Amino acid sequence: ESPAAVPPKGDAGGLEAPFLAPLAALVCSALRVDLRHNDLGPRAVAAMVGPLAPDASRTGPEAPPAAGDAASALDHLRELSLDGNPIGDEGALLLAAALPHMRSLQCLGLEGCRLGSKGFVAVAAALQGGACPELLELRMGDALLGGAGGSGREQDAIYRLSRAVRDGLPLLEVLSLRRLTTATAYTAATLAEHLEEHRSFSVLDLTGCRLAGEGAAALARLSVVNERLEEVGLRATGAGDEGAMAWAAAIRAGSRTAVLDLRQCRIGEEGLTELLGAVREAADAGSAIPARLLLWGNGWLQAPGARSALLDLVDTGIATPRAEASEHAMLIDCEPTVVDSTVEVAHAPLEG
Repeated sequence: ESPAAVPPKGDAGGLEAPFLAPLAALVCSALRVDLRHNDLGPRAVAAMVGPLAPDASRTGPEAPPAAGDAASALDHLRELSLDGNPIGDEGALLLAAALPHMRSLQCLGLEGCRLGSKGFVAVAAALQGGACPELLELRMGDALLGGAGGSGREQDAIYRLSRAVRDGLPLLEVLSLRRLTTATAYTAATLAEHLEEHRSFSVLDLTGCRLAGEGAAALARLSVVNERLEEVGLRATGAGDEGAMAWAAAIRAGSRTAVLDLRQCRIGEEGLTELLGAVREAADAGSAIPARLLLWGNGWLQAPGARSALLDLVDTGIATPRAEASEHAMLIDCEPTVVDSTVEVAHAPLEG
């Protein structure tokens, strides 16, 4: 159950050959394998999945266990977290071939694994085919989907993944696609289309994706249609006023999203005022409002109209600033200078 310990790396990076066979034994014996950020490449993936991958001809110290034994062992695996390892498309293709044998897998982490469109689509296709029907959490952010095909490849990859979530992952609760730099409003619209009727899905993290207002608006509409969507991460997505106004409309329409992260989204005074006004209206009507509304890094929150709307929520007890968390009020994450009139207002620096 505990995270796996990884042996020393060789001079050329990655695990030395003598340790690849023990790595395979580790994966085949543990319920949860957490190997994040250990400089593991495709050779390590090949060792882990053994003869279940296309290349089953290896012998010597890297030789995998027998196919039947490997399949049986992988069947009980609950977590495989490989985030931050440069497995690339080669490793992703090997893993995709083995996923059908991981029937009990509940968490798969491939964020920051340098997946290109080919590897990304291969994993999505395996999942769509029902490879891991018990999967609860999937992390595939920070992938390199642009490639030579530009937006066309990225769109195809996102479409395949959206179909996989809808058709092959009925129990999925958490999807993280953080920092997909080639992501666009199409990404959000496609996900929204395929998640409308998903009855287990509750957390979507698109932090750092370039969704702009149109993409944020698509997810706001989704939150009204799918009441299971509890947490949406849109930090640094460029949602702007268009996205904030769309979420204001969603709150008025009964969105039950409990955590809405709109930090560093370039929202202006108009959008912030509208969003905070919608919270006030919903609270006055006895309707659902977010439990946490994260607005840090939107400089216009210090403008007169937006600040007045925020202070109104604080004064009426509907909301409380970050430093004064309460069980009975919406928590707003913002710069302390916005709610403390005794401190000179200054624009807070954005994170890198």
